[in-house]
Amino acid sequence: MEALPALEIRTMTRDRPKGVKLADDVPNPSTHTISFFAKLFGSWAAMRFRTPRVDFVNGDLNAS
Repeated sequence: MEALPALEIRTMTRDRPKGVKLADDVPNPSTHTISFFAKLFGSWAAMRFRTPRVDFVNGDLNAS
């Protein structure tokens, strides 16, 4: 089994369940950071701005 990379940052911590306390070992921003969006955009550019096809999900996606 491969080891996981070291945790660098937690994102969207404002959505955590009520009462959950997070350690201060890494930054805990409440929203996404500019660097997160920069990495996301860079990855999308590397994909030549294509949208991947999601054909492995059966049924409807419900993100609520």
